[in-house]
Amino acid sequence: MRNLGCAVFVAIFAVLTLALSGCDRTFDPDMRQRDSTAKAVIAAAMDDDRPKLLDLAAVDMTEREAAADRLIVKASNLTTTGYEVQYKEHHGAPDNYIVTATDDQGRDLVFELDWHEAKWQLILGTAGPPKSPATSP
Repeated sequence: MRNLGCAVFVAIFAVLTLALSGCDRTFDPDMRQRDSTAKAVIAAAMDDDRPKLLDLAAVDMTEREAAADRLIVKASNLTTTGYEVQYKEHHGAPDNYIVTATDDQGRDLVFELDWHEAKWQLILGTAGPPKSPATSP
């Protein structure tokens, strides 16, 4: 009976270990998705597509619309014939990157991507929930 209890314990432990090790992988940033998200951001900014930029952006930021408009203005300086994309870890974390798209004239479009809720999100605006307007006495 004692051996049966040990065997059941070992089996449960093994199943839980396998389940947890599989779960860890879902939290790792997907670098292929990072590349496709960066390209989608660049394309949306160059196409003057504010709704697409907002769709790619984190929702818990303030002033998202104004930041999307600024990104569109900056993208208008890039040539449409091609650009090179470079990534630099931001804050030393593999789930946050500063992305720089540089065209053949040396003009840059710079933005930030963050891995959040199992997808890469464009960081537009300022962190934090919208603040209530000040009330006058």
